[in-house]
Amino acid sequence: MSIAPRSLSLRSMLLLASLPCLLVLAACGGYAQAGPEDDAKTIAALEGGKPLPEGEHTIGFPWIGKQSIMCIGDSVERQIAFVDFTDGTPGQVGEVKVDAKGAASGTFTVPIATLLTGHASRDKKLKNHNWLEVEKQKDLILTCKTMTRVKPTVWKVDGTWSMKGVTQPVSFYANVRWIGEMDRVGSKVVRVKASFPLRLKDFEIVNPAVGTPAVAGTWDVDVVLLGVVTK
Repeated sequence: MSIAPRSLSLRSMLLLASLPCLLVLAACGGYAQAGPEDDAKTIAALEGGKPLPEGEHTIGFPWIGKQSIMCIGDSVERQIAFVDFTDGTPGQVGEVKVDAKGAASGTFTVPIATLLTGHASRDKKLKNHNWLEVEKQKDLILTCKTMTRVKPTVWKVDGTWSMKGVTQPVSFYANVRWIGEMDRVGSKVVRVKASFPLRLKDFEIVNPAVGTPAVAGTWDVDVVLLGVVTK
C-alpha cells in the first residue's frame, strides 16, 4: 500500500480520487461517442424475446405501478431518482405509433413532481433552480422522432430529450418485445427496455457539485415500460 506524500494537498488528493470515476463515465458514453463495434455489442445484448407483430399499431403506455423509470449515476449513491408510478397520476406515460412499413415514432412525458430520491429534502432540492427547475419546465419529455427496427426485437431510436427548458438530441437502442396477455395490464402487451445517457451540463444544470465523485455529471435514464396495443 502506497502512502501519499505530505506535500500533496487535500484538493489534489480529491482530484486524483475522482479520475477513476471520470474514466468510467467516459467509457459508459458520458463523454465519448460509441463506434460501430460498440453498437454491435449493444444490439447483441438487447436481442431476445418475441418480436412485435407486423402491421400498423398504436401502443399506449399506461401510468401504472408496474412501470419503471430510473435515473442512475456513477457516483457514491448510484440511484439518483425514480419515478413514482403509484401516486395516481392519470393518463399515460406515452404513446407510440407504428406504421405499415414498420417505422415508428412516439412521445413520453413524466411530471417532475413524480420524481423521488428517497429523501424528502433531496426531493425538494432536485426540483429547485440548481437542478431540474420545475418552475421552468414541469415535465421531462422524450420525443422519439424515428424508431427503426434493426433486429427482430431491437429498434434504433433517434429523438430529443427536453429538461429544464433545454432540448438536446438523444440516440439509443431499445429492446421491444411482444408479451401478449398479462394480468391487470392487457391482452396485447408490449415491453420496452432501454437506457441512454444525459450529460447534465448540456441541460444547463451547473450546480458546483455536478461532476464530482459525490454527484454524477452524467445520468443514465433506465427505462422498462409496458405498453398495450390499443388498435
